[in-house]
Amino acid sequence: MDKQEYLQSFYGYKILAPADVGTLMLRPDPDDKERIQALVSCDGDIYPLFGANSHTDFRLGESLELFWAASSDGGPRLRFNADDMDMTESCWDPWSASLYLIVRNAVLRMRGDELELVAG
Repeated sequence: MDKQEYLQSFYGYKILAPADVGTLMLRPDPDDKERIQALVSCDGDIYPLFGANSHTDFRLGESLELFWAASSDGGPRLRFNADDMDMTESCWDPWSASLYLIVRNAVLRMRGDELELVAG
């Protein structure tokens, strides 16, 4: 993380985070469906926020490695380039088990580590 600063959390704890903190997102943890995973968009990437369940020791993990959804022809998965990601909103949809993101003028669907263009 290049530029870092401390941010005040809701519970009075400080989180070391990149300077450009954007959207906070919640979804079921892909590794444990009984837990909630908090994600934060920062500097064009998405990071897991650890410690959100315990109210102590908040910290950001490594940025998520995201891919475009696999094509039907079975080709290799393409890495999602988040350099120009300007996310403004997110919403969890339990019916589709997906996190929907508004990025610029597009709607993306995140499921696990895959993103799929829905509209835009």
